[in-house]
Amino acid sequence: WPDPLTRFIEVFKVMSAFPDVKLTFFMGNYEETTNLPRIYIPLLLHITMPLLTILFIYAGLFFGAVGVVKKRLTDNESYLLIITLLAVVVPVSVVIVQRSPLYDSVRHFLFTFYPLTIIAAFGMESIFKRLSGAKLKAAALLTAGYYAFILYTMVMLHPYQSIYFNELTGGLKGASKYFETDYWGASYKEGIEWLNDNTVGDVKVDSGSHFNMTHYFRDGITLDADKPDFYISTTRYGDDQAVSSEPVHVVERLGTPLLYIKPVTKEALLKLRTSAGGK
Repeated sequence: WPDPLTRFIEVFKVMSAFPDVKLTFFMGNYEETTNLPRIYIPLLLHITMPLLTILFIYAGLFFGAVGVVKKRLTDNESYLLIITLLAVVVPVSVVIVQRSPLYDSVRHFLFTFYPLTIIAAFGMESIFKRLSGAKLKAAALLTAGYYAFILYTMVMLHPYQSIYFNELTGGLKGASKYFETDYWGASYKEGIEWLNDNTVGDVKVDSGSHFNMTHYFRDGITLDADKPDFYISTTRYGDDQAVSSEPVHVVERLGTPLLYIKPVTKEALLKLRTSAGGK
């Protein structure tokens, strides 16, 4: 604030070349955040939105271009469409050209979903305007049916809607082999709540990510990396493989494991409630 203009510009310079090198899981490999493939954001945008929305976006771009060139849109409509498109193209182009450090899926570019949705709505409207009778009814039913399926998928993913992937990857299950899933570590809450409800007495826990979970512990559960009873971890970085025992519980969505709880010692199983058998 003592020098708002200069420091504001400095923030963009620092963030565009953020020096903290991390690893992010992309296309089946762990890539350094400072050396990502240029397709990182464009590809993720194409697989983390509903497929029909993507088709509507391309339709919107096509009909928008035709409308601007052939003067079928008013000046205001043309300006709004161009500004909306630039809100996506400019920031994405900048990070592609500069190869700015990015990680953890598309989270840095969630703001582009809003203008993309506007373009998709324009594309859908443009298609529907050109249909009539039985074709219009069929298109409307198919569209409604598809988005009902998306709604169902989101309900099944809850509260992990951020790990949605579309049909291009085979959904979440297919995408989990090549891309980050629960990079937020959100599933630790559900895992710890299971431990709280299904263990008795004093329980010691180790984890692949301590900071995600201690505030969920019941009285009697503590962190102990030296002599833990249970090991709990998401699948990120393969941390769940640190302990090879069979899990006593798995947090999963749509048939895809997000987090494992594994006993470290045989004695740990004695601390489970009798009803807590199996996964």
